[in-house]
Amino acid sequence: MKIAVILPYLSGFGGTETVIKQWNQNLSYYLNKEVDEVDYLFPQGCENYQWQGNMANIKNNNITIKSRAIRNITGIFWLCKYVFFKNYDIYVCSSSKVIKLLNMYNKIKKKMIIVSWIHFSLTHKDALNPKDVIKAKYHFSLCGDMTKELIELGVRKEDIYTIGNPIARTESTIYASNDDVVRFVYVGRLILNGQKNLESLINCLNRIESLNMNYKWRLDFYGDGSDKEKIMELVKKKKLDKMVTFHGWTSDPFEKIKQADYLILPSKKEGFGMVLVEAISRGLMCVSANCKVGPADIIKPNINGYLYNTEEEFYEIILSCFKNKRKVNYNEIKDSINQFYFENYFTKLSQSFKNIIER
Repeated sequence: MKIAVILPYLSGFGGTETVIKQWNQNLSYYLNKEVDEVDYLFPQGCENYQWQGNMANIKNNNITIKSRAIRNITGIFWLCKYVFFKNYDIYVCSSSKVIKLLNMYNKIKKKMIIVSWIHFSLTHKDALNPKDVIKAKYHFSLCGDMTKELIELGVRKEDIYTIGNPIARTESTIYASNDDVVRFVYVGRLILNGQKNLESLINCLNRIESLNMNYKWRLDFYGDGSDKEKIMELVKKKKLDKMVTFHGWTSDPFEKIKQADYLILPSKKEGFGMVLVEAISRGLMCVSANCKVGPADIIKPNINGYLYNTEEEFYEIILSCFKNKRKVNYNEIKDSINQFYFENYFTKLSQSFKNIIER
């Protein structure tokens, strides 16, 4: 069995890149004798290639042009080289445009098995065309919400494999505060009002501060982004700068965090919420917006964190963090995401590939 995993243009700093590295390192081992080759194709290249490191079987279209239109056109011709001259058994696609292209070619070849592997909600029509996604024969879904979206689009349930995303077990633990300070952390891109919605986090903590209850807290930002200066200005304007620290981007932020009480994810949308499982695997509780897609499959209320649907619910949860400091059961938190740990995830994924080939 030969597998081609076709990826979109990536920045080099996101959760999708983390998952691809895990696939690259583990998938062939779990598939064992069932697979001869797994290639990872980047028709449009990447913004930054450092994240690929020494990954095996990477095929990059090393285009340096920044124009999206030109990347798309050159990417099509580059991809055709692999489709025409290399006979893969399965094409796993993370782009609706690639699915559409392969589906057109499949009308001639009629031997290709196309599997969609989309990394965000199918309702994000600015990033994909749902009608093209469902042209794939089978679908790898990241979570229950995405599975529901596919079914609503007319995909048969038996053609969907809900696999999630993988995370390594780790002996590392992020311990809770042992004093009266509540420590919050945010890990990810710094976006004020868009997807990451960090303004809501700052406003929530400002509201806590305005109670004049002398609650002690710290907020650490790990990440970078186009809105960093705006966020720093807002923090200063709200007079919260003494409690907030910006650490910038780091390749392994969770190794830098030695003590924290809650990871906060106030996003308006996610592709899965990889940062949640990274935190939980280290015993760190999470507070997350119940956004599409992913967090609802990861967060188990009162066990590994809390979900909220409104800004008022967010405020009440954060307030409760000060009023009710709980005793943390680190092992219970870590065990709450067993289905995403490598041995379980890749066993399920490899069985999904085998089922697809046998059907």
